[in-house]
Amino acid sequence: INAEYMGHLLSVYFFSNFCSMAAQNVKAIAVPLAAIAFVLFGGYFLMSCCVVSASPNEWLLVISGGNLKSAGVGTTEFLGPFDKSVKFPASIRKVTFSAQQVSKEMQGIEVSGFLVWAVYRDGDGPFKAYKYGMVGSPELASQADNNIRGMAESIVRHQVANLGLSEVIANRELLRNTVRAEMLKVVQGWGMWLETVEVTDVRVLSQKVFDDLQTEFRQNLYLKAEAIRMNTTKDLELQRLKQDDEKNKVESETRADQAQRDLWIQLETQKQQSKVNEEKHQMELEQLQREHHISLERAKNYAKVKELEALEEIKLNKQKVESELELLKARMEVEKNTPPAMLQKDLIQAVRDIYSQLPIREVKLFNSANGKGLDSLIPGLAQISEVLKNENN
Repeated sequence: INAEYMGHLLSVYFFSNFCSMAAQNVKAIAVPLAAIAFVLFGGYFLMSCCVVSASPNEWLLVISGGNLKSAGVGTTEFLGPFDKSVKFPASIRKVTFSAQQVSKEMQGIEVSGFLVWAVYRDGDGPFKAYKYGMVGSPELASQADNNIRGMAESIVRHQVANLGLSEVIANRELLRNTVRAEMLKVVQGWGMWLETVEVTDVRVLSQKVFDDLQTEFRQNLYLKAEAIRMNTTKDLELQRLKQDDEKNKVESETRADQAQRDLWIQLETQKQQSKVNEEKHQMELEQLQREHHISLERAKNYAKVKELEALEEIKLNKQKVESELELLKARMEVEKNTPPAMLQKDLIQAVRDIYSQLPIREVKLFNSANGKGLDSLIPGLAQISEVLKNENN
């Protein structure tokens, strides 16, 4: 709270008290209250005229008799009868500059940059800045910017004229420090302080000269790039060959292991196959033996059956023949009394029936009798049977 505001508050407070007290007892306290009111109003007038305050971002200068009495930022000062107060912003200001100049090789160069300045804080720096018109109003600050810009460009031109083209382009720090040092010698006398000076761009005005300046750098860069590229290619090729050798080695070992595994698997397979073949052969032998045994048994049984059938057939034929002979004998006995012609006919028929039923293809008879009786009839019966056989065929 500044002194002026406090004075107003005190005046209002005492005046209200005075009015209230005066209403109660005007006659008793009229004179003292008048004295107090006079003192208060006098103090308020004195404080409003003699106390000066500055904002936290303002300089406050107290000048007396043309000399600086006090200076500060955001301070409050009591002014004497012959003192004068000045207030102005305490901010910093940025100024850009650009200067064109030929170098020692007579080649055009443009240098661009900026600087930041503020009021010089030590000694009577703020008073000098105010005295020489660097601060105090926006117009004065703008004029100060122009002055410091012109000085910066002048110093840059002087430095560029005395430096070589490569020095200006490559050594910006030298140019920056030189400009700042030269300017500080002058601007401190104006109550100004350079916070920084920066060179933002250095441009060669001739494009051909600029390209020629880059030729050596470009060629060296190209040679370095080519060397790096060749070395990289060589290293990559060596690594590739090494990897190929390792890969071939691994593949060879893998193929050898695989071949060994395949051979082992093949041997095991052959062993298993041999075992299976042996078992299969053994089973086939056993099967053949069983089949042979069965065949033998079947053959034996078949032979026995055939033998039995033959014997049975022979036996039946024998029995049949014996039956026929018995029948024939019986007929002969019966037919003894039969006329010869009738007997001979029946005999021939009977012999024919007998021989047609017997499994005899050829019969040879030998006549060993004297031609009398039944024996003499047998050769004739044989001839008759032969004739009948031929007829049947």
